[in-house]
This record gives sequence, C-alpha cells and structure tokens, in this order.
Amino acid sequence: MTSDRPLILLLALLLSLVAFVAAKDVTVEIQSAGSGPPVTESHRYDSHVTLYIQNADGTKTPSGWSTRQSDGAVRDQPFAFQPGVGL
Repeated sequence: MTSDRPLILLLALLLSLVAFVAAKDVTVEIQSAGSGPPVTESHRYDSHVTLYIQNADGTKTPSGWSTRQSDGAVRDQPFAFQPGVGL
C-alpha cells in the first residue's frame, strides 16, 4: 500500500498557489478623520460601510453591499457596534 501523503502535499501546494494568484489587495479608505472623542469599549457606535471593487482604470464598482443610499443601498441604514462586544 502506497502512502497518499505526497499527493496530499501536492494538492495542498496547488490549492495554495491558486489562492495566492486569485487573491486581491484590500484597500481601506477613511472618508474623513473623526473629530470626536476616542473610540472606547464603553460606548455603542453607528457606522456606514460600502464594499466596492476598484477597477484597473481607478473607477469603483459597488460590490452589492452598502449601508449608504448614495452607494446603492435601498436607504441609509448604518449598523451599530460596540468595540469588544460580540466578536
């Protein structure tokens, strides 16, 4: 009986290579710096988020999910979060 270990290692290597080639860079863009107090675990906050794909020419295509009406949401609907809670 031959060992399947070399085949498993080869498949893992190929899968890793495919994942590496298919991976895209992630860009986080802050729209404006906050002027309020620092974020703490004792407060609950509302936040707007838009996910988009940046095209090679620099234009942006919404990826289908946003909390902003101006970026494709049915209505403005920020989500609430509290740092350190529910992670």
